[in-house]
Amino acid sequence: MSAWQAQHPTAQRALSKLCIIKDRDLHAMHNTRFVLQRSIYYPLVQRLAIATACARYGSNHSAAYVASHVADVHRVPVPLCRRPPGHTEQMVNLITWRQAVLQEIKAIQDTFAASDGGPAASDLQREVMWVLDDAVAAWREQEQQQWQPCTWQQLSLELQTAIRCSRSIFQWQVQLRASVKQLEQLWHLRLKNRVPFQYLIHTAHWRDLVLSVGPGILVPRPETELIVDLAAQAIAANSALAAAPWTDLGTGSGAIAIGTALMLQQHISHPQVWAVDISPTAVAYATANAAACGVQQAVHVAQGSWFEPLQHLPRQLSGVLSNPPYIPHDDMSGLQVEVGGHEPWSALDGGPGNGLGSLQVHPVSPQQCQENCCRSGSWTTSLCLCYLASTRVSCKLASAAANTVPNVRLGWVARAGTLATCHNNQHGSAVPALASVTVSKVHARFARLSVI
Repeated sequence: MSAWQAQHPTAQRALSKLCIIKDRDLHAMHNTRFVLQRSIYYPLVQRLAIATACARYGSNHSAAYVASHVADVHRVPVPLCRRPPGHTEQMVNLITWRQAVLQEIKAIQDTFAASDGGPAASDLQREVMWVLDDAVAAWREQEQQQWQPCTWQQLSLELQTAIRCSRSIFQWQVQLRASVKQLEQLWHLRLKNRVPFQYLIHTAHWRDLVLSVGPGILVPRPETELIVDLAAQAIAANSALAAAPWTDLGTGSGAIAIGTALMLQQHISHPQVWAVDISPTAVAYATANAAACGVQQAVHVAQGSWFEPLQHLPRQLSGVLSNPPYIPHDDMSGLQVEVGGHEPWSALDGGPGNGLGSLQVHPVSPQQCQENCCRSGSWTTSLCLCYLASTRVSCKLASAAANTVPNVRLGWVARAGTLATCHNNQHGSAVPALASVTVSKVHARFARLSVI
């Protein structure tokens, strides 16, 4: 046994249990970042990324969890993976922390899942890996050496090689975007208070985007990614739809609006997507995220209730997209703590009865139902796509939603394992291009929070 092994038995036990972590099917942004990390230009790219983050998010680069609601765009926290790696730690300290957290998870077992359908132990273990992936920036074997950019997955392979070759890691150092002490504090909140880990690191990976999220913001679900795919299929069938404005009602983090804007940029130079939310916190986050994703000229964030802030627009909309509140009020008390105890009820609670109260607020004027389009006064929209997927909202309920909103070509995404399709109510016309999108397009790598 080497000297460092004798001095750090806990770290040695952790190392002995360290297993090879299969590579995540990383999204495009991470792939780009990792390629850059391996290049000689990484230091310059890193400084540029930090400067860009400062310009887009302001100066809030603290690794501490921002537990309050943020209403100022300049106070929106920077996602952990975009923060500068300002913390140098001994490798054994990071390994010891990881092992301690895994032991806590082992003690908890599947208690959360059994009590309210929350995360199982395996889910929590994956969260630890994801957080480490975002936190780790570089490593080196000795203090005098240059930093070697890496991910946690790459670093874990180096550690396993060291174990097999009986190499000491006592002098190894790791460069982190959050200190080990801060990680300890964050995971105390995760396991004791069951704060969503996306809030703790202010990060949501959605499609190929990295979005900032926090208290007061609904964590974007992986299934909502299909809304952008459905909109893209509609444009493929009718390219004219790209020209008129689109809107994302109840935008939250701005995910759907940003994804749609990026998709529209493939068809026209200057798309218009209006992201509407009544919450000042959502307006701040959506504005910051749009800037961070480079679509601040295409995504116009407006505060207000549903269509109210859009009165100044030309009365023709190409599409209305939304992930509205759809959970029946009587079911709210039964949600897992990560959702019902932390995420905003205004984004979840669909009201009494079947929970479709939000769909009553739509641009439909009953006096004008004779036309096969969606109208309110002089408003006209070609397509309305809503996300209504959950274990509590079945296709039958979605069909009821279609009947709730007459004369709208209404699409919804069914929960995993079923067909995601665009359905029409009794007055709408068929939309064949939207009838064959399956949930298999939702990749497991984005499933970072249990679906409601």
